[in-house]
Amino acid sequence: METWNFGPLRFADLVDIAIISVVVYLVLGWLRQRGSRSALVALILAVVVYTTARLLHLYLTLLLFQAGFTVVIVALVLVFQEDIRRLFSRIGTYGFFPVGLPPSRGGAPDALTEAIFALAEEKIGALVVLPGREPLESHVDGGTLVDGRISVPLLYSIFHPASPGHDGAVLIDGDRIERFGVHLPLSHNLEEVGEGGTRHTAALGLAERTDATVIIVSEERGTIRVAKRDRLEAVASVAELRRFLDRYYERRYPERGAPRRVWTGNLGTKLVSVSAAVLLWYVVVYNVQTVQRTHLVPIEYRSVPADWVVEDPIPTEARVTLSGSEAMFSLFRPGAAALSLDLSRVREGGQEIVLTDEGLDRPPGLTVDQIDPRVVIVRAYRLVEMELPVEVQTEGELPEGYALVSATATPAAVSVLAPRGAGDTFRFVRTEAVDMTGAAGNVQRLVGLVAPRNARFLGQEPPKVRVDIEIARQKAEGGPAAAGRG
Repeated sequence: METWNFGPLRFADLVDIAIISVVVYLVLGWLRQRGSRSALVALILAVVVYTTARLLHLYLTLLLFQAGFTVVIVALVLVFQEDIRRLFSRIGTYGFFPVGLPPSRGGAPDALTEAIFALAEEKIGALVVLPGREPLESHVDGGTLVDGRISVPLLYSIFHPASPGHDGAVLIDGDRIERFGVHLPLSHNLEEVGEGGTRHTAALGLAERTDATVIIVSEERGTIRVAKRDRLEAVASVAELRRFLDRYYERRYPERGAPRRVWTGNLGTKLVSVSAAVLLWYVVVYNVQTVQRTHLVPIEYRSVPADWVVEDPIPTEARVTLSGSEAMFSLFRPGAAALSLDLSRVREGGQEIVLTDEGLDRPPGLTVDQIDPRVVIVRAYRLVEMELPVEVQTEGELPEGYALVSATATPAAVSVLAPRGAGDTFRFVRTEAVDMTGAAGNVQRLVGLVAPRNARFLGQEPPKVRVDIEIARQKAEGGPAAAGRG
């Protein structure tokens, strides 16, 4: 297979770096959550130590990393299983192309800004959930369907203390209120909640578990705060809330024809991810030194015509010397490798075939320097159809006083494919052995046939024949008989 090369850097290396960059970006996004900051510090420290060990050839440190890698992975999965679930949930919501039309945002920023400050002025408590890309179904409970356009009177009626659902949250979808009276999960980060009450605790609980943003209006103080990720931030003015809502709607519900922030969003994190991937590739993979190794690989056939039989080549194995980088050798599996012989143009009889470099399946970065031997001897025969009698083969001893009278097969002869001119060599086809141990009467069985060496049957499966064996009691003067024919 032809490979694209850009100087010392292959096209496959660029793909490799791109994939690792995406993985690092997702992991960094996950580790930015408050519950994973300690893991972020530990991960950075581990990468620095491992990189230093690779560059300085600290073999004991590298051995420790190799021995403890599996244990560390299992421990991380157990400790951060909830965060990992969130990570995969977030991956499932990523997309570069919009599917269908996004919900309309209309005048939602204006209406929400006016309604939230009107509620704050009258000290009416409120919870407004602005969903992100991650699904909320597994984190919220209850609620009553509204599907009404956002307005000050509607929000006022929902959060009025006399309303039965005023203690819950409203779920926003574009410029509409989807549900009200929704129950949110509570946070355990009481230090961040501070003097806030249940509304603040619920808002922070949802923000910690998803990428949703929750706006809180305090009924005690009439203040406005925003819960995002693991933080609660105060909103001091109408202009500040309006700017926040404008940014949210531009990012979450872009207008048709507006450029999507796929490449420019979180630019700093993306640059760090690419840099980390390039560094990992350079430390772990890139190595200008050429390594040479020799492996013993078996020789196998390929493209043998259906009506030919080929004996094992002489020799059956070859020593192959390869050269390339350490990274390419890590992709090569000697135990699964083989030198293939293309026998599509095989001739009858003995012949010499040259082993070529193309016959060895290997990574594109490895070069075949030598194959020893270069020539193997192969003997091939064209198969012709011939009919051979069937001989019944038995094993085991009959009971004392019984003897085998006859053993016949139906049909008595079968057709096989055998090498041309082998009529004197192949005289019959044997059945599978029929066990006669303890048989005191006639036996009738359906058994398979065994093809002679270098011969094969016409069908895909070995045919079966019916075997009829006659057993008779011996006369008194006769001795015991064994059923060991064949």
